[in-house]
This record gives sequence, C-alpha cells and structure tokens, in this order.
Amino acid sequence: MGQEEMRRAVAEISGTIVMHPLFEKAYNGVLKIVETSSMIDMPFGATVTAPPGCGKTALIRAISRAIPSTELLGDDIRSISIAAEANASQGHFVSKLLKALGYPSVIRASTLYDQTSIIIEALRDRCVKVLFLDEFQHVCRGNRTLSAAGILDWVKQLSDAAGIVVVMLGTRELKPLCEMNDQLGSRAPASFTLKEFERNSEWVGLLRRLSDGVTSIDLSPISTEFYKPLHASSNGVLRHLKQILVMSTIAAMESGKTKIDRASFTIGHARVYGDKPSSPNPFAL
Repeated sequence: MGQEEMRRAVAEISGTIVMHPLFEKAYNGVLKIVETSSMIDMPFGATVTAPPGCGKTALIRAISRAIPSTELLGDDIRSISIAAEANASQGHFVSKLLKALGYPSVIRASTLYDQTSIIIEALRDRCVKVLFLDEFQHVCRGNRTLSAAGILDWVKQLSDAAGIVVVMLGTRELKPLCEMNDQLGSRAPASFTLKEFERNSEWVGLLRRLSDGVTSIDLSPISTEFYKPLHASSNGVLRHLKQILVMSTIAAMESGKTKIDRASFTIGHARVYGDKPSSPNPFAL
C-alpha cells in the first residue's frame, strides 16, 4: 500500500476520540461550566488531573471544538491553551498568552501589570471564554511557595477581570486548588480525573470504538483477539495504545495487509519500545 493510504490510516487512529466514561464526564462537565458562566457574572473553573498520556490534550481539543457550536454561546466563542514550563513563572504565562493572542513576545509595556491589562482587554474583545492552563503541576512542584502564590493570584485576577473560565490541567502532582489557594479554589471547585484503563469491559469498549473509527484498515481484532496483549503492551495508557496501533498499522500496510494481525503487532510493539527490557513483547510467539 502507498504512503497516502498509510497517512490516512494514521490520521484516523490519531484523530479518533472515544468518549469513555471519565473522559465524557470531564468533557460534559467543563462544557456545562462554560455554558453556565456565559449566563451569570460569576467566576467558574475546573481542574483536570491525569497521568501523562491519558487524554488531557485530547480533552482540550474536544472541548475547544465543541465550544463554538454550543447554541447558548453563539459563534464568537474562542478558547486558548497554554502550557506551564518546568520553571513556571508569572512572566512565562504572560509571555505565552500574549503570543497566543497575537502580540509580540516582547512588547513596550514595562511591567507585568501593564501586560496583564493588555491580556485582559484582548480576552474580552475577542470573546475568549475558556483558558486552558496545561502542565499546571509545575506550579506546585518542589519548594515554590512564593512563586506559586504569585501565579495563583494572577490566575484569579485574570479569571475575575476577563470573565473567563480557567481550566487547569496536570499530572497527579497537581494539588487540589483548595490546598494551594482557597480563593482560586472557590472559583474553580469542579475537579475531574482521567486515568489509565484497567483490563475490563471498558477497555474492550474503548478498543471497539477505536476500531469503528478507522476505515483504512480492519482493526476489529483489537477488541477480540488482541485486547489482552494490547493492555499488557500499553499498560492501559491511551497514548501508548495509539502509538502501538499506529506502528502496527504501518507494519501491516507495508506488507500489503488489509487487516491487523499478530505479526504486525509484534513489529509495532518493537518499533515503539525498541529493546526496552522492561517492556517484553506480549505479541511475540
């Protein structure tokens, strides 16, 4: 099969978002918060915690796509997503927001206060309703009491002044907001969790719906013959699962196959993990 068919199959796998129970709960919960905040002058927000690779980015993407089509909100709604850095500071957040809003990374305003005022005005003018702050665990990691307090106060100010919903996402290191800043916690009390899949009916359902979303190759065996080794290979982590599916699909199509099989999974697992001794190949015969 040609490169175009492979690209199509890879795009289908990577682009398929499955509304499994925890994902759907967070998705619907945040959308309801956005909808409600548009009807009342009251700050709202949420936190989402998840291990790496368990769907935070997909959640941001799904919510962002859904917001403009939400009937109550109209077509002018926008969302912005920025990620905290390892040594997160208020200046980093300000710089990234300015860039996301189309301003140069260095502007003439001489203070963070002036820059924040520009951001607030731009958020209001452009009808931005949701700000996603990803990798927010960096804010509360290590001995960062003073800098974390400054960042959290700044987020609170931004939420109040711009009238936006702030959604903070991070790994399990992300502490509950009420422990970090009770004022911000009162503004964003909702908390959602994504996690690794256990090998149960929910896992099988995920695989079935993933295979249904792919038409360029037959992935139906993943929810029947291969659901056990796929869980062993991915440890129930969605990102790893998709990496394995992508690599295995490419291996199958390179061999001219139209249906995924064990030999393709054996190759796919090896391509994802290499010679990593802690990840024995569960597909190898």
